[in-house]
Amino acid sequence: MKANWDVLAKNKEKWYAKTIKYWEKQPETNDGMLGGIESMYPGFQKQDEKASLELLRELFPNRKNGEGRAIDVGCGIGRVTKEVLSKIFKTVDMLEPCERHMNKVKKWKERNGEIYQCSLQEFEYNHKYDIIWMQWVVLYLTDNDFVNVLRKAKQHLNEEGYIVLKVNIAKKDHYIDESDNSIIRSQQYFKNLFDMAGVKVRKEKLQPHMPQELFKVMMVVLE
Repeated sequence: MKANWDVLAKNKEKWYAKTIKYWEKQPETNDGMLGGIESMYPGFQKQDEKASLELLRELFPNRKNGEGRAIDVGCGIGRVTKEVLSKIFKTVDMLEPCERHMNKVKKWKERNGEIYQCSLQEFEYNHKYDIIWMQWVVLYLTDNDFVNVLRKAKQHLNEEGYIVLKVNIAKKDHYIDESDNSIIRSQQYFKNLFDMAGVKVRKEKLQPHMPQELFKVMMVVLE
């Protein structure tokens, strides 16, 4: 559904509250966190995790597993932390605004890192990171908040650290889904926001094996 982005984002409190309400109702399963895609396209989850691990190993070819610090932004119940980031980094912090999801994360015995229940646009970093991982989360940010989030994240990277986005890509300008107040941006739209935030694209990769019926997924490495 096309909509006027400026009008929808004018009242940010209501805008973000609708997103939280949507996700609080989703099943606390990996398929629930993926919006039901795994049940529709079996194997999607493993392909997603494989692509993420391959990207990280390209970025850190000489790193031994169990070194460094990462943060999983918009972690949900922790799928990416468990299946991807914890396989590369010694410490993985987790950020998630939904209380139900964080309560499940807190029950992990194997968790190694700090957890923060907070919205991304209001989050204040306590550490510097090798990777700040933002997977399917910036689509819920208004443009201004997205720019500010990137600026703040850049300031909290280690010397050879990166911000990694995994995002859906629209063919034209943008698409708004009013069911959860998400915005799918085009590559050019993203590039304009990157310029405003003062971040540079180090690498871009399309996620392979995506179902043709779905939006393309781009992995973007920023520095």
